[in-house]
Formats: sequence, structure tokens, C-alpha cells
Amino acid sequence: MDSNNTAPAKKNTELDIRDIANFLLSKLWIIALVVLCFAIIAFLWTSFFVTEEYTSTTEIFIINTSSSTTTEAEDWSIGKQLTKTSSELIMGDYCDKVAEALNKHNGATPETDADIALTKALCDDKIMNVGSSFSAYFSQHFGSEGITGSYIRNHIEVTSDDETCIVSVTATTENAKLSAAISNAVMCLFHAHINEFMQVDTIRTSISTSGTVPREPSNANATRNAIIFGAIGAVLVCAILIIIFIFDDKVKTPDDIEKQLGLSVLGAIPEIDEA
Repeated sequence: MDSNNTAPAKKNTELDIRDIANFLLSKLWIIALVVLCFAIIAFLWTSFFVTEEYTSTTEIFIINTSSSTTTEAEDWSIGKQLTKTSSELIMGDYCDKVAEALNKHNGATPETDADIALTKALCDDKIMNVGSSFSAYFSQHFGSEGITGSYIRNHIEVTSDDETCIVSVTATTENAKLSAAISNAVMCLFHAHINEFMQVDTIRTSISTSGTVPREPSNANATRNAIIFGAIGAVLVCAILIIIFIFDDKVKTPDDIEKQLGLSVLGAIPEIDEA
């Protein structure tokens, strides 16, 4: 008798995946409606309310120059420490020097090696035209004072990988050319002045990746956001429907009686419509 009494209870606790799937299929129109609403809202929000931002990244490789007193392994170890130091240095007063260099560029023939490197980087990546006035470009965006160090600090992210001795500078602004100009300027001038900043003469650097002008915004892809939020809507509505299904203990069909009570249905009285 005990085994017979406990059998139905055990059966009640089991969830039939097929029942859940059938339940979700029966509510497919609800799922489709929620997904469509989420996708449309995300698309419209991105298109009309999200400010487009453009991202450009420049990478530089840093390592200590080998000498008679250090081994290659020691140079590599020093390079790892330099990447960490460089990240902190770039986010400091160095940004003020970058702003000063960008503001004073008037399109004239570059005089110093740093000016030559900066001009070459900005022109090669088609950020500026050869001989154009950089100072006029930045004045156009920031007024008579030009770009500031605080603006650069607030719009760049510096990351370092001490395993590869690479420092990355990522600039994100509302203007594609401005993002590329900042990321290139930070790395070009750092490349030119790193030994001066570190107060040594044994550091060797190489710009491994130049920042190009981004063609598309990094944050305002309406189609991508619509797909992502549509998927989120599908997951949420399916989770809610499954919870409703699990906690719904109402008897709706003869099969529900067999599952919940362990009893067989001998007959059913059809519903009679009132005259």
C-alpha cells in the first residue's frame, strides 16, 4: 500500500520536457510579440537617442635595449615592468603635452623628430591632409583654446599586457577622425619621448598598430542592438512562461488527473452550453 501511495507523489515532482515544449509552442505568439517589441524599442532607442561614439586603438611594443650587463630574459622582464609604468605615465600629465603638441601644429614643415612622426602618422592614416593645419582642426571642435589634456584623459583608455610588453591606447569620441588623431598622437609622442620621460636611454619602442579612422560607431549599431535585445526578450518571456507552467497546478485535461492523482479517467461529462 505504501508503495502505491508514494508512486503518484513521485510522479508529480517530475517535469516533462515535452509538456514544457508544447506549452511554449502554444504561447509562441506571445514570445514572438515580446521579441518584436524588444527589438523595435532597441532599434528606435539606438537610432534616435544614443549618441554615436567612434573608437580607435593604437598599440606600441616596449622593451629594454640589450646591453653587455643584462641578458635577454632580464631585458624582457624589464619590458614587462615598463608596460605598467607607461600606462600610469600616459594617464598623467603626459596628456597635457599631447594636447599642447596637437594645438601648436599649424601645417608648417615639422621641425623635431616628434613633429615629423606625428605628421606622418596623421597623414598616412588619412586623418589629416598633408600640409593641413592641425591647430585649425582642433580649434574648430574645441574653440580658441583647442583640445585640452583633461579632455584626452577622459576619452582614452590605456591597457597594458605585461606578457607581450604591449601598451594599447583606445580613444573614444563622438568624431571618428578625432578618435584616430588622439590615439595616434598619444602613441607617436610617447614613442618619441619615452626615454626622456623615463630618464633613461635604453628603451626601444615600436608602434605595432596605428589607429585608423573608424567607419562605424562602436556603440550605436541599431541592427546589432535590436538582435541582442530581441534575444534578451525571448529569454525573459520563456523564463516567465516556464515559471507559470511549473506553478500552475490546475487540472485542465484527463492527462493532468493521471499525472497529479495517479488515477485513470473512466469518463468525461462534456460541457453543455446554456440555452
